[in-house]
Amino acid sequence: AVFGPIDETAISKERADRARVQVTVLNAAPMQEEDLNVASAGNAGQSRDPNAERILTGVLEQVIRTRLHPRKLINVTVQVINDAGSLLACALLACSGALLDAGIDMTGVPSAACCAIEEDGKVLADPTKAEEAAAGHVFCCTGADDGKVLALQTRGVLSREVLDESLDLATNACTAARAFLRMSFNQTAAQQLAAKPLPPATN
Repeated sequence: AVFGPIDETAISKERADRARVQVTVLNAAPMQEEDLNVASAGNAGQSRDPNAERILTGVLEQVIRTRLHPRKLINVTVQVINDAGSLLACALLACSGALLDAGIDMTGVPSAACCAIEEDGKVLADPTKAEEAAAGHVFCCTGADDGKVLALQTRGVLSREVLDESLDLATNACTAARAFLRMSFNQTAAQQLAAKPLPPATN
């Protein structure tokens, strides 16, 4: 969900020349023990994921035209119902779709993909939770319309060859995901226009 641009709620965090982007990730899904170690208390029965919030905020601050809304707040809330794997990529794609639907001005549509690198070097795209747990490394990247990598997160040690292969696979997946987001948005916009035709022009 996207709320904003609205008046900044924390005066001490107000930015005179741009809007502040705040991302909240609420996880209602059962979390692994290592995830609970970094999670903080959220709403009743939920936990927050500060690592995911930091990464998502950093990406969205790069693409949202925040200078159009000085002293404002753009609040993005991600509600995780079920974590079947590739959570960070799924959350970023959900943020992109919500920002498009809310009409927030952006320089491009960010997208994301996760890859798991097995012990034998095989690279898996869009891994499940079980594949992530069994893999030696997990890789996630986000790219904008120009193909620029906005964020990159790895776990474990990657050779240059494996990193290049993973990056190629992930950026291709980002392109496909971004095309799907645009198609979905265009279809929704066309349906809304068809349901509410424009009034006839008057002289």
